[in-house]
Amino acid sequence: MRRLPFAALVAAFALAAPASAAAASDTLVINEVDYDQPSTDTAEFLELKNVSAAAIDLDPYSVQLVNGTGGGATSYQTIDLPSVSLANGDHYVVCANMANTANCDLDVSPDSNLIQNGDPDAIGLRLGTTLVDAVSYDGNTGAPYTEGSGVGLSDNGAPEGISRCADGTDTDRNNVDFLLRGITPGAANSCPPPPPFGVCGDGQETSIHAIQGSGAVSDMAGSERVIEGVVAGDYQGSSGLNGFFVQEEDADADGDPQTSEGIFVFAPGSAPVDAGDVVRVQGTVAEFNGKTQVGGVTNLAVCPDDGSVTATEVSLPVSSLSDWEPYEGMLVTFDQSLAIGEYFNFDRFTELVLTDGRQFTPTAVQFPRRRHAAGRHGRARLRVRPLPDSAYAGRRLHGREPAPAAA
Repeated sequence: MRRLPFAALVAAFALAAPASAAAASDTLVINEVDYDQPSTDTAEFLELKNVSAAAIDLDPYSVQLVNGTGGGATSYQTIDLPSVSLANGDHYVVCANMANTANCDLDVSPDSNLIQNGDPDAIGLRLGTTLVDAVSYDGNTGAPYTEGSGVGLSDNGAPEGISRCADGTDTDRNNVDFLLRGITPGAANSCPPPPPFGVCGDGQETSIHAIQGSGAVSDMAGSERVIEGVVAGDYQGSSGLNGFFVQEEDADADGDPQTSEGIFVFAPGSAPVDAGDVVRVQGTVAEFNGKTQVGGVTNLAVCPDDGSVTATEVSLPVSSLSDWEPYEGMLVTFDQSLAIGEYFNFDRFTELVLTDGRQFTPTAVQFPRRRHAAGRHGRARLRVRPLPDSAYAGRRLHGREPAPAAA
């Protein structure tokens, strides 16, 4: 075992480039959906948009309605589209009842309860057998019908629906691309204007602890925000996490132990940043792999001054895996003896699993009876924490031993 007087942890170690149902569509997209009304669902519809530069014949396309109960994916209705030429930039509306939906182009059966209400469910758009777009809502439907994540994307019987904002925008992340907005079937989506980006130090940004909140999921998911803070870990590039971690400066922290001061910024292809830079970022709050992040970055500025944050001390074991939530995305340190518990992914991802002492295979210390072995395995999970790939890369890059493993 070795002592780690100053090490850091990526509390969001599972972050990676989002898996997609397909590459972002450059032809047709599912642009707007109203799947739940305040009373009986008699006005459900979905809207397609031609985002290409030319007219598209809809004849070879079909829409799949998918039940995602339990994270599965079962198609319960397929709607074949007619031979209609849809001009570039135009919208096409499929509805349950033309009498209740303005600008409906295709009235299909049934007249009520056409689109299932989620927890989760999805809609797919296919060209022949090829899936060209998918939207999962109220959670993550089974592959391949979730793009990024559908967590937090919900209609919930509101008088609104879920709409792509900006109209037609597709980044392959459902809960980033869609917002709960007033319905506009057959017309451009009613999207809020983005907040002004402002300038470094103007005090008009949204604090990271306000975005994170004290719960497992951000209340601001789906909204566009501006944040400003210190780069606590830089993992840009496809060989890293395609982004970086930003943390509020110590003076701006709220002092609430239940709210994290850090957040991951998913920004593939963005301008380079370095650990210690103060950055200002504009993007959309989303949940991915159970972690809050800022994606869909539209503005990024490196501020003139450098900054620093103090690593928060944590320790193993924890009483519950949810104990890590208040440290999500933050720079942390373990002032205790830790051991390498696993290095299965070291060759591929340079990833180590650290534990608070040697962990044993359950059946090495218990007879192989399911109840006892399973209980020991569950307790062992509370005594480990992965040290992610880029942490080791950072050690080599910065020449420190040990190096901060981003938080």
